[in-house]
Amino acid sequence: MDNLNIEQRIVCFIDILGFGNYIEKFNYSNDITIVLEMKKSFEDAIKTLKDRNNNPGGILDSLEHKTFSDNVLISIPYQDSDNSFITRFNLIAMYARSFQFSMMQKGFFTRGGLSMGSYYSDDNIVFSRALVNAYRLESRTAIYPRIVIDNAIIKRIHNSDPSKIKKLEIDNYIIFDWENIAFLNSYNFIDAVVDNLNGILNDSDLVNDDKVLFKKIEDDSNGKLTQNFIQQELKRHPNSEKENI
Repeated sequence: MDNLNIEQRIVCFIDILGFGNYIEKFNYSNDITIVLEMKKSFEDAIKTLKDRNNNPGGILDSLEHKTFSDNVLISIPYQDSDNSFITRFNLIAMYARSFQFSMMQKGFFTRGGLSMGSYYSDDNIVFSRALVNAYRLESRTAIYPRIVIDNAIIKRIHNSDPSKIKKLEIDNYIIFDWENIAFLNSYNFIDAVVDNLNGILNDSDLVNDDKVLFKKIEDDSNGKLTQNFIQQELKRHPNSEKENI
């Protein structure tokens, strides 16, 4: 039997909400807007990474993403050292945040999970405990359009060099909700986003008159930004319910 190159990777699984509606649109009108916007959002995410990183040691070359229908898989390998883990986590988090923010600006909402663990992939197969964990976070925990972070990652970050965390501003983009669930702040300019959010929602096929509410509250004692993110669940049209994969 051939040896398999099984790595330890940080994995992000993202689902595009209401994708069935966009498929129906395509079937009836050949509307390929969602495909073009996805491609543009990936380009935006890559540009953000390249603009903010000088790619030491070719790290960015090891970051990969795969898409299938409404599912997006992003992953990056890491070594056992804390420095390697934090650096790689920051890169994949930046990529995921950029992609999610770019999609939201275009009126498309996404939900995801971010985990770590074993990972193998080739042209035909993805076999990964980290992917299973990330998918479960997306499907069972996230609920709202956000990317939830596995507790194992949070513990690893808490045990890392505080100066490194501060330098990379990781403490500014990890948010804890009212249930102490950690997720990525993909909305870098949150106040500006709130001002324009209702307009975005009104133009989106995902909602009727339902609102997504953001409430920013004071920083906690550790200096982490905490906010009640999306207090009312984003409700979709009855025929746009997410299908299980």
